[in-house]
Amino acid sequence: EILKALKRFNQQIEPVAVVAVVRGGDDESITVWDDSEVVKALLDVKLPFYTALGHAHRLTLADSYAAKSFPTPSNLATDINHAAEAYAYQHSQTARINQLTSSLQQTEKTITQLKQELQTPKDSIWKSIAIGLFIILIIAVLILKK
Repeated sequence: EILKALKRFNQQIEPVAVVAVVRGGDDESITVWDDSEVVKALLDVKLPFYTALGHAHRLTLADSYAAKSFPTPSNLATDINHAAEAYAYQHSQTARINQLTSSLQQTEKTITQLKQELQTPKDSIWKSIAIGLFIILIIAVLILKK
């Protein structure tokens, strides 16, 4: 039954990032995870898989091939919760960085505009001073010629 389910899973089209094999139960029901065909079917999925079979005192063949093996389903749930919290934090920080980057770009545009506005009157003042000095020079030359 597990082999059929894994083969159907391997034929699905929807993207999946990881497979979790989670089970509790007695020692007899865990023997299926020592079956090499079942483990091969898990490996054929070509995704990392995690085991949480609820038997900390006994490792199965599937546990030895898992990307990570958890002693209990609760341990796996805790790890998933921590990963989800870390992802949410990272996502919020990325959003904050994007917001700050946008704000910085707007500030840079404003500074550039202000510099241009300051440069224009400055040029006008220097031109006015130059014209004024030129006029004074012409007057001085005319006075000295008399």
